[in-house]
Amino acid sequence: MIKALKEKGVLGMNCRNAEYIMRHNPRAAFPRVDDKVLTKKLAAEYQIPTPRLHHVFHHHGAIRDLGSVLGELREFVVKPARGTGGSGILLVMDRTSEGFTKSSGETISREDLAYHIQANEIRAEMKERISILGQIEGYLLAPAHILHQDVATVTVKAVIWAALEFGTY
Repeated sequence: MIKALKEKGVLGMNCRNAEYIMRHNPRAAFPRVDDKVLTKKLAAEYQIPTPRLHHVFHHHGAIRDLGSVLGELREFVVKPARGTGGSGILLVMDRTSEGFTKSSGETISREDLAYHIQANEIRAEMKERISILGQIEGYLLAPAHILHQDVATVTVKAVIWAALEFGTY
């Protein structure tokens, strides 16, 4: 199937990035497009059509408003606010009494959707921080003596998983 797609001119993400994006765009401009909200504002400024933006969660605690944000939406896409190379994107095709139907046909609960949103934002932030700290001889991720009661379990889990994925001990 991959060969047939290539013959039709369909590019894989790595080829697209190497042959077009990296080659024809200055690296200094990347932070502008890695920030999805800024990219949307720039597109609107130049009258480039983009899909409707339903909501932006600006901090992890805001996920509590997920129910009111979703309202009666049946179809939507969840994307990290910062570029993550395609990871973290969730396409919701429908809504059922059990939750939300993903493009794969799998149904996820509202709680799993909230976890997905929080974990991916935390993951992107941790990736950025680890990449910066890694340039100055590493980083330290150590247990805190106290986790405040308002720190969600998803936050703790996402930080640990991001450290395992992007960092080394």
